[in-house]
Amino acid sequence: MSPTLTGPARVVAVCGEGTCRSPMVERLLAPALGPGAEVVSAGLRAAPGAPMAPGAVGPVLEHGGSVAGFSARRAEASTLLGADLVLALTRAHAADAARLAPRAARWTFTLRELARLLDGERVPGRDPAARVRAA
Repeated sequence: MSPTLTGPARVVAVCGEGTCRSPMVERLLAPALGPGAEVVSAGLRAAPGAPMAPGAVGPVLEHGGSVAGFSARRAEASTLLGADLVLALTRAHAADAARLAPRAARWTFTLRELARLLDGERVPGRDPAARVRAA
């Protein structure tokens, strides 16, 4: 698989356990991107079905996100290969994701790397899917 070129853009946020950092990205980035993008979180060592960590719930709610229906999922190679953008929360997570799905390394960035790449750049258009792919 490789990134999609049509339909909603798919963003996968990746962290270690999949119950704290990546769920915060999922629950706050998805509303910001709107219906043209799908944002999911996955943990490299996640216990599938685990609830969001209590330390993540407060920040999500404080910033207007929802925690309803969250259930941790494990990062799978197919999930990463089907993403348009993989956002790893640390360099170690990015390296682990690249080992899990080597071809996805081309579209895997840490949040800091992506922020540096986009610093001062305006990604054109209003369509979230097109903006994610352009980024």
